[in-house]
Amino acid sequence: MRAILIALCACLPLLGCIAETTTAGAPGPQAPAAELAVTFVSGHLGNYWDCPDEALALPGGADRQAGPGAGAPAEAGAPEFADCAEDGCGGGLLNCDQAMVIVQVENVGAHDIAALSARHLVVMLAPAVEAEVLSVTDVETGAPAGGLAAGEQVQLRVTFRGPPNGAVDWDASVPVQVEIVGDADTEGEGAAALQTPPLAGVPAVAT
Repeated sequence: MRAILIALCACLPLLGCIAETTTAGAPGPQAPAAELAVTFVSGHLGNYWDCPDEALALPGGADRQAGPGAGAPAEAGAPEFADCAEDGCGGGLLNCDQAMVIVQVENVGAHDIAALSARHLVVMLAPAVEAEVLSVTDVETGAPAGGLAAGEQVQLRVTFRGPPNGAVDWDASVPVQVEIVGDADTEGEGAAALQTPPLAGVPAVAT
C-alpha cells in the first residue's frame, strides 16, 4: 500500500503538467468571418491611346494599334487623326481612361465589417492576366472604401490597369474577375468573387 501511495504522489505533478500544456496550446476563439454579397453594376476596359504606359503590361508584350480606330472598318466622313510624332497633337486627342468596374456590395452577415478592399482582379484574355488594382472608392462619396455595417450595402468603383488598345479587337469584349474582401487584415476575413459580363474599351474621341 505504501509503495502505491508513493507512486501516485510521483505521478500527480506530471499529470498537472500535461493538463497545463494541453490547456495552453488550445486555440482561442476565432473572429467571425465577414459575409459579403457582390453584384455587377457596370464597367469598361478603359482607353489608353494617349497614355499607353498606363495600360496593363501583357506577357511577352502586346501589339498596340497604330492609332485611334485602327483595325475598325472605315466610315464615310470619319475624321483623320494626325501623326503626333510629326505634327504634334496639341489640343487634339485626350484619351486616357483607366479601366473600372462598379459593383454593389452588401454585408449579409451579423457583424460589421471594418474595411473593404479588392484583390485578384483578372482580365480574361487568352491567356488570362492579373491586373493591378489602382483604387477602390465609394461611388457616392468618391472617398476610399471604408467599412460596412451589418445589413448595409454600398456601390464601389474598382479602377485597374486595363489591356492596351489593340490587345482586344475593336469590336470585341472580355469579362473580368474580381474578389471583394472584407477585413483582409484580420482573422475574420471574408471574400466574395465575381465575374462580370464581357466588357469593352472606351472609344477614342477627337477633341
